[in-house]
Amino acid sequence: PLLRSNIRSPGKIANVFAVEALTDERAYAAAIDPLAFRQRHVAEPRGAEVLRRAAALFGWTPRAMNAQRAFGGRGHGIAYSHYKHNETYIALAMEVDVDRASGAVHVRRVACAHDCGLVINPDGVRAQVEGNILQTLSRTLYEDVAFDRDGVTSRDWQSYPILRYSDVP
Repeated sequence: PLLRSNIRSPGKIANVFAVEALTDERAYAAAIDPLAFRQRHVAEPRGAEVLRRAAALFGWTPRAMNAQRAFGGRGHGIAYSHYKHNETYIALAMEVDVDRASGAVHVRRVACAHDCGLVINPDGVRAQVEGNILQTLSRTLYEDVAFDRDGVTSRDWQSYPILRYSDVP
């Protein structure tokens, strides 16, 4: 009884997640800071620049790479995406708290460098990028369509959880 539909870009979200997760695993296996690992492997100047700028905006500090990973506490990470040909380059760094007892995630800070080429309306691009970040945080951390055998049961804002102002980094 449930209708399916793509969320904006069918496949790109999952592809970037898979590539960046594997990149982090490779950096960890090589005992190299995730930013430094990406910088070694991004040859295009625009890609290298968004990584540099996101790290500078964030105030990136290299992560100690050790043999044991602990679940919970505070941590930070970085991700990079180059979307289609030479259209858009993005690097995004986040600081996140994970509650050890509940597993709840709270995003404390986000820094994003976004190169989409020629910009005519900087305020419009900034609003679009910030909106995309918030929508992604909401979908990742909170949103959940509830349903039963007859169909969707979360039909209002009380029963469909979304990012609240108090959760915006």
